Amino acid sequence: MREVIAIFFAICCFTEKICAKSLSEKELASIQQKLKTFKSITLKFDQVRYKSLRKKEVRTKGSAKFKMPDKFIWTLDGSSHVWMHDGKRLYHYDKSRNNAVTYEKTAQKGRQLSRIISLVTQAKVLQKNYKILEADLNGRNLKLSMVPKEMFGDLDSLNVNLSLTQNFITSLRINFSGGNYSKFKFYDFSSKNLKDKDFSLPADTKIKVVK
Repeated sequence: MREVIAIFFAICCFTEKICAKSLSEKELASIQQKLKTFKSITLKFDQVRYKSLRKKEVRTKGSAKFKMPDKFIWTLDGSSHVWMHDGKRLYHYDKSRNNAVTYEKTAQKGRQLSRIISLVTQAKVLQKNYKILEADLNGRNLKLSMVPKEMFGDLDSLNVNLSLTQNFITSLRINFSGGNYSKFKFYDFSSKNLKDKDFSLPADTKIKVVK
């Protein structure tokens, strides 16, 4: 699962009459200092995936749950298949059959996912892992263009739109090498606390380990 969800939150306020402008590093740093950290996040999303080889967009809807430091559940509407990371392993779980596939060599995947979840729940890691190419403020909407500081799979760049009124990201575009991309629209955000058991497979799940 290469889709990366990056959600940034802000609790700072700006006047409604601010015109579109590029932010200086100092101005952006001031915003980032006020970004909030969440222990848990639940949200819904609309997703568009584009494959340059097929020159076709595929549209889906779903929901996601995140919990610090490295747990998440990713579900698509109408599908019995769920991607889950319980803090140790990544599972592809089929709810209809109550079986799951995990991979023997998940250490690297786990490190990558921990980095992703940190970004989702702790926006302050933004400067640590990403270089900001552009930061534009238009009224109460912040638009960011970023590239990873280190090679991260086939991730090429990110385009983020953040509402300072709603206090969370409203849309995200993840650009991959080869002209492929995924676009997300986020809504129905909640920071209600989630329990560790919410990220565990049922005890009677049949698990297959793939080498």
